[in-house]
Amino acid sequence: SFHDFGFDLGGPLLKDRVWVWGAIGRVHSDLLALDGSPDDSELGTRGIKAEALWHPSVRVNGAYYYNEKLENGRDAGPARPRETTWQQSGPSRYFKGEGNFTMRNLFASLRGAYVDAGFVLLPTVPFRDYYIDGGGVAHNSYYQHQTHRPQHYFGGDGSYFHGVHEVRFGGGWRSTTADTQREWPASQLVASWTGYPNM
Repeated sequence: SFHDFGFDLGGPLLKDRVWVWGAIGRVHSDLLALDGSPDDSELGTRGIKAEALWHPSVRVNGAYYYNEKLENGRDAGPARPRETTWQQSGPSRYFKGEGNFTMRNLFASLRGAYVDAGFVLLPTVPFRDYYIDGGGVAHNSYYQHQTHRPQHYFGGDGSYFHGVHEVRFGGGWRSTTADTQREWPASQLVASWTGYPNM
């Protein structure tokens, strides 16, 4: 089953000065893997954007966006029964601001943004030794995974006009990092001989 709901509204807040827009949405999806295990997802989003004419020569705008994915039964399948699936969660947030400036023959723009992204995969069942049986089917808890991926951006550009000539310039800086932690549930390692060359 699949359900998608949303609503948005926008328009002038102050005539010829401030404009705003906002939206919310939710998507719910229920799936069944080939072995009958459920894989259910829910996506929730909301966002808002505003723009203002601060001065005849200064225009600013900002935006905020939020998205969260909740999934119960991630990676379910014939070789991954429900006991080995994950519960996924993790909101992502996006912030952005921009200013545009006009001064005689100069037009300049400055902007910055930040993304707070990442997610967590938790085993559906408490940690128990993970193994694969002779049929290639996994059992017990799969690993736990957590990652944080922040991004920063700052930049600007401009144009200078003199007669029929234009000089354009600009620059930007971006930082993208990832911090990941993973934990495997195991107290021992067992290898079984099933015939050459398989271990």
